[in-house]
Amino acid sequence: MIDVWSFANFLWELLSRKIPYKNQGIYTIRNFMKNDLPLPLPDDLPLEMRKIFESCWKKFL
Repeated sequence: MIDVWSFANFLWELLSRKIPYKNQGIYTIRNFMKNDLPLPLPDDLPLEMRKIFESCWKKFL
């Protein structure tokens, strides 16, 4: 399951052109991952891409 999570994070980086967890402390990032919280999806994300993310993260949403 972690491979699917990582794939979705990789797609997130490509589409958003942002660095995940930027300006977050190591403990905040650790808690984010420990609690299985997905990255926030960009507002302008096309519906089809949103569906891909949701299928990758369905366990975590």
